[in-house]
Amino acid sequence: MQDAAHAHAEGAGEVWDDVPADPSTGQVAAARGRSEYKRWLAGRLNEQYRDGPQVQIGIAAAGDLHLEALRMHGSMEPYRVGRGPEPVLIPAETGDNDDE
Repeated sequence: MQDAAHAHAEGAGEVWDDVPADPSTGQVAAARGRSEYKRWLAGRLNEQYRDGPQVQIGIAAAGDLHLEALRMHGSMEPYRVGRGPEPVLIPAETGDNDDE
């Protein structure tokens, strides 16, 4: 497998050797496609040829992470039900202006 990976990686560069000096758009697109395929195939056979880090991280909802961080530091205590100041009742305005 390692030899096949090396051969595909080398072939990805050699594809461009067959492109003429004044290529058409189609020739460039075809060479790019073959080169990228060979690079992809080499990467599947050998991690050394993979593009960038292949780390996958699963993250829970951001809100859940934030709440967990607050709980860890005890910052949620003032926000628990039954704590804090009592609500203040503000009378609603009726829109009647009898004072005028």
